[in-house]
Amino acid sequence: MLIVEDNEVDREYLVSMLHKGHITEEIHEAVTLEEAMRLLREISFDLILLDLTLPDAFGLDACKTITREFQTIPVIIVTAVDYSIFSDSAIEAGAQDYITKEQLTQRLLVKSVQYAIERFGQRQAIIESDQRKSEFVNIVSHELSSPITVILEGVELLLSEKFGPLNAKQRSLIEMEHSSGKRLQKLIIDMLNISRLEAGRLELTKTTFSLNELLQVVAREYEGRIQERGLALKLELPPQDIELNGDRDRIYEVVGNLLSNALKYTESGEVTISLIGFDTKVAISVSDTGQGISKENQLNLFKKFSRFSKNYDRRQSSTGLGLWISKEIVEMHEGTIIVESQVGEGTKFTLNLPRQVNQEDMRENG
Repeated sequence: MLIVEDNEVDREYLVSMLHKGHITEEIHEAVTLEEAMRLLREISFDLILLDLTLPDAFGLDACKTITREFQTIPVIIVTAVDYSIFSDSAIEAGAQDYITKEQLTQRLLVKSVQYAIERFGQRQAIIESDQRKSEFVNIVSHELSSPITVILEGVELLLSEKFGPLNAKQRSLIEMEHSSGKRLQKLIIDMLNISRLEAGRLELTKTTFSLNELLQVVAREYEGRIQERGLALKLELPPQDIELNGDRDRIYEVVGNLLSNALKYTESGEVTISLIGFDTKVAISVSDTGQGISKENQLNLFKKFSRFSKNYDRRQSSTGLGLWISKEIVEMHEGTIIVESQVGEGTKFTLNLPRQVNQEDMRENG
C-alpha cells in the first residue's frame, strides 16, 4: 500500500489506524506526487491513499496523473479538502472513494480500503471476462470467415451455370443457400467488427474518394434485391462530384447497413439514397416508405444488440449489431448519424460527415 501525504502527523495517523484495523499490507510513504510516481514505477502496489494538497500538486491533478498511468491500482482520496468541492469529480478522475479527514475514523478507513480492493477486483474480473469473450469471438470469426467465403464462391459458380444449366427447383434451392450464406457472412463480419471496436483496434484507412461513385456502386449492389421485393430504388446525386476524406470501405459498409435495414422493413414503395454537399460537410441519407420506427424504439436504436419492442415486426431477423457498428464508424469519422421516422410513414437515416477527417484522431490498429 502507498500513502501519499505530505503531513507527517497525518501519515503516522493513517498507518496507525491501518495497523489497528489489521490491514497487514506493507506500507510505503511518499510526500510528493513526483516521489509517489517513482515508487509506483518501482513497486507493485494494491492500493493508494492520496491527499489532495501535495507540495507539487493540488486538487485532482495528482489523482488524474496517477490513474492515467496506473489504471489497475485503486485510489482512495483522504484529504482535508471539503467533500462537496471534489467528491463527484474525484470519482470521475478514477478514485474509488473520497474521505475527508474531518470524518475519518479507523472503522471508516478500514471499510473503505476493504471495499475499494473488493470493488476493484470485481471490476477487473469483468474486464478480463470481456477481454476473453472478445478474443474468443475474434478467433471464431476468423476461423469461420475463410470457409464461408469458399462456400459462397462455389454457390455463385453454380448459379452462373458454368458447369451446366439449372432447372427451376435447383436454382431456387441454390439461391436459398446463397442467401443464407450471405447472412452468415454478414454476421461474421459484424462480430469481427464488434470485437475490434471493443478492443479499440478497428482500423480506418484514410483516402480521398468520390461519394457520387461510391453511392452508385452501393446502389448497383442492392438494386437486384430491392427490385425482387417489388420496390423502386431512387438515387439522388448532385451534378458536381463530391469528395470525402475518410475510409471508403467503412462508409460503404455503413450505407450498406442502412440499405439492408430499409430493404428488410419496407413492404412497398421505394428506397431513396441521396447526397448533399456543403462547404465543410456532406450529408448522405437513406430513406424508405416502410413501417417506420416508434419513438420508444428510436431511443434504443443505436445500442448494441438492441431489439425492438413487441409491437414491432419480428418476422425479419436481426442481430442488433448493424446500427451500433454504423454509429461507431461514423463517430470515428467525427460525424453523426440521426434518424427521422414516424410509424406507418417510413424512416430516414442521415449521415453527417466532415469532408476532412484528422488522421491523428482516427483509431489506429493497436
